[in-house]
Amino acid sequence: MYLFRPLEIVNPRLPYAQSVVYIKSGEGTVTINGVEFLAKQHDLFYFEPGCVHSYAADGEDLMVHASVYVDLLWNTSPKLKGDRGLNEH
Repeated sequence: MYLFRPLEIVNPRLPYAQSVVYIKSGEGTVTINGVEFLAKQHDLFYFEPGCVHSYAADGEDLMVHASVYVDLLWNTSPKLKGDRGLNEH
């Protein structure tokens, strides 16, 4: 789980792995490849490797999300450039 404080912004991420993000509570926006989407409780987002995305919580409540990262590439597969930190856990 990750808690975004009201008005918190997470700069664009470029993941190596596939990820699924579940908005557990609160509201905000998720920007995917330059397109902004409302993010609210019980929404689910999927990001493929190389999909640039960022988050912004609204000014009222915490926006809480849970993420699952899945790397289906073999060790010999070339990796995309991106945020290696998202692949470490």
